[in-house]
Amino acid sequence: MTVALLSMPVFDHSRWSVENDQYSIRKLLRELRLGPYSYLRDNSLTGLAKRYKTEIIAFVGILLFLIFNEFNLRRLVNKRTRQLSDALKTKEEADREAAEERKKFATLEKNGITAQLGTIIAHEAKQPIATLTNYLQIFKMYLDRKNDNDAFSKDVFENMENQVSRLNTLVNSVRNFAKQKQNPQIKTDFVLITQKAIRSLEATEPDIEKVKISFNSKLKTALVLADPFSLELLILNLLRNGAQEAVSNTAKGSPILKVELSLSNDNKSFILLVENSGNLMTDKDLSRLVSLGESVKPDGLGLGLSIIRGIADLHGADLGFTGRDKGGVIASLRIDQLHV
Repeated sequence: MTVALLSMPVFDHSRWSVENDQYSIRKLLRELRLGPYSYLRDNSLTGLAKRYKTEIIAFVGILLFLIFNEFNLRRLVNKRTRQLSDALKTKEEADREAAEERKKFATLEKNGITAQLGTIIAHEAKQPIATLTNYLQIFKMYLDRKNDNDAFSKDVFENMENQVSRLNTLVNSVRNFAKQKQNPQIKTDFVLITQKAIRSLEATEPDIEKVKISFNSKLKTALVLADPFSLELLILNLLRNGAQEAVSNTAKGSPILKVELSLSNDNKSFILLVENSGNLMTDKDLSRLVSLGESVKPDGLGLGLSIIRGIADLHGADLGFTGRDKGGVIASLRIDQLHV
């Protein structure tokens, strides 16, 4: 058609020509969806994807960018949150350790002051004890002269004499400790010392009749190298603490105090177990039992535990505490056997 038009002769000084601008035609074809625009009639997913491929790719790209940015933002927030949480935990731990150290220093200072007071009291108590001893001897001579030796007076006098002698031994032990002198360790029967401590507990501890005390020993004798008085003091302190804890929790059942002495599996040492009923012990309570100068009693000074730990260390003994499932504590004392 183009060749034919261009081959037409001139008429009225005019010639045929070809239109170069096809915009209106293309617009018409697009509106009618004809020719090269016939694909616009295809409304399937494939057709739509072909038509809007560029827009879809741009939209997916923007969406992926936003998702990535959101995850990255959350990751940074979580990272900063963990760092802040770790910093706070570190600060809290440092504050707790600082408080514990201050508490330990305060405890050491308290123990130091108490030790000085104990030394002063022990020094000053020597004269009154000597005076009491003299009065007892005078009283004994007086009773002998009057021939008034009834059983009651004799029993009272013997108990007074035993208690004064015990007090004198205790004062000497405190003085030796202050002078950094250790009492001589001799061959001692662990069984007899334990029985003696139980008798002392029954004679001196108030409300002890409320506690059901049982002593079980698989050994007739258990020879150890020890200072008898210090070892008895250690055992008596364990028994007294156990009895007091048991009595203070009578609402939870009959208070019990079990004492058991046995030989270790390796036949090298003896193990004394003191088990009492009471409250359930938390890990914090048990840690306080094994730390210096700590007491689990509201009105306790923690000196009793410090004393028995010191005595155990002097004898090379191991002292430990575990909680009972039903409430209370099991104290264990392990001391080497003396082989003769």
